[in-house]
Amino acid sequence: MRNFKRLVLAAVLALSVPVAGRADSGKSSTFANALVSAFFRGATLTLPTSFDIRLGSACTASSFTELTTASYPGYAMITCTASYPGTACNPSTSNWALASSGLTSNSNAVNFAATTGVWTGVQCGAITDTSGNVWYWGNLSGAPVSVPSGSMPTFPAATIVVGEQ
Repeated sequence: MRNFKRLVLAAVLALSVPVAGRADSGKSSTFANALVSAFFRGATLTLPTSFDIRLGSACTASSFTELTTASYPGYAMITCTASYPGTACNPSTSNWALASSGLTSNSNAVNFAATTGVWTGVQCGAITDTSGNVWYWGNLSGAPVSVPSGSMPTFPAATIVVGEQ
């Protein structure tokens, strides 16, 4: 078995509502509009039963530029389903911590596949539904991040922090 270096993408992918004027994380404009419409107008808000965790080179509330295999060899998003090997991140009480102070975090490590080339300029991450619609996004601490070839990018447990504040 080949040993891969793990690149810890920690120092937290903070996917929370901006605090004190911070504009480096939050929910997408699309999700915010749907939530407000559901709360105030009685519109139906359908929550995803499965989602993906993606890495990007640029993120804002209104746009997300996902990494591509052409520029980031070996990149593949994480599909959070009960059967995804080695990464339990689907919506579940065993995969996400009980919310406290409006925040939750991943209970398990989220492991991306090993890179097959050097990645530079990894800026942010997003939680999307399976159609690619962004729900939450955030810049990586220390971004932009470079990932050496042969490394396995990883978010350790409790480093994807998502919530409302």
